[in-house]
Amino acid sequence: MRFVHRTSGNSAAAFSAMELLLTVAVFGLFISLVLIGVAGRQAARRDVTRVANMDQLQKALAMYVSDAQEYPEMKGCVTGDDPLMLALKEKKFFDDKAVLRDPKTPDDAGGCFYYDGGGSAYSLRYVLETDAVDSKGEHFLAP
Repeated sequence: MRFVHRTSGNSAAAFSAMELLLTVAVFGLFISLVLIGVAGRQAARRDVTRVANMDQLQKALAMYVSDAQEYPEMKGCVTGDDPLMLALKEKKFFDDKAVLRDPKTPDDAGGCFYYDGGGSAYSLRYVLETDAVDSKGEHFLAP
């Protein structure tokens, strides 16, 4: 089977089915590579957001302990309306409208930033998807 493409004049260029399939396959491969690159950049952007959120939370906790002489008591996910964020917002270390959430956490991360603290210590746990900011995987922060 031959596909004929007419050009100007009397000459005709013919393409076989195999050539057409090869062209479609190469185009599909190119599109898939572009989509993979875009997905990788989105994951890296989420990691940058995670690290920035953790820096912001650590600074707020440092101001809190300086003011209250102890860290807020809580064990669980940081959702924005949890006891930790309410305590930080009450002391005005976060804006009342501020929401500190993990931007689309990977499935193995438990779905959130995890805070475990009170008294003289705390730990924060979060997971990075890429090596763009730091090494991929689970991370812990402490004062």
